[in-house]
Amino acid sequence: MIGENGAFYFRHHQNSMKRHFYASKVERQKYSEQLNQIEKEVLQKVPRSHVASDQFSRLFDLAIDFAEDVKPPLPETEIRKIVEIFESHGATCKVSHIHVNGWFGSQEKGTACFDYAKRELNLNSAEEIQSQCLYVGDSPNDEPLFERFQQSVGVANVLEYQSFMKSLPKYITPSKEGDGFVELAQHLLTSSKSS
Repeated sequence: MIGENGAFYFRHHQNSMKRHFYASKVERQKYSEQLNQIEKEVLQKVPRSHVASDQFSRLFDLAIDFAEDVKPPLPETEIRKIVEIFESHGATCKVSHIHVNGWFGSQEKGTACFDYAKRELNLNSAEEIQSQCLYVGDSPNDEPLFERFQQSVGVANVLEYQSFMKSLPKYITPSKEGDGFVELAQHLLTSSKSS
């Protein structure tokens, strides 16, 4: 699993958990302090926003909820305000379909994904990765992988956030969320049977 927009990956291998972090312990502590400042500012300036309910399990980013537990969801103007606050502090951020995720550091999903494929799957070149892998995503925080993978698929709800994106997936399923993923899986299974 690649987590928190490429900050780390882990996998269970030969009865043990293998973890790889892209930032040092010192960097992680510094970033945590900076994210705490951003959290306070966001909650003050965008009062209906909340810290994401799964924040307790995050190590490297701050997730601000605008549509998971926040009802009704925040309007785009307030989502953009959250993004502006992150960016004013020098943080990188991405909008998902329910959260704005912000972080410090140079991690990026695409780089981490290709690194994981090389280290853990023994796919040694970008060409090999491209020929054997398909990326599926649902929101703007998947944009780096939509851009990098020749075979990229977005489930339909990605279209709701296209104003936040420069690169869309190569293919978009007719249905949203899990139903879109099921459509893709059925298409792949049907295609493999007819080959």
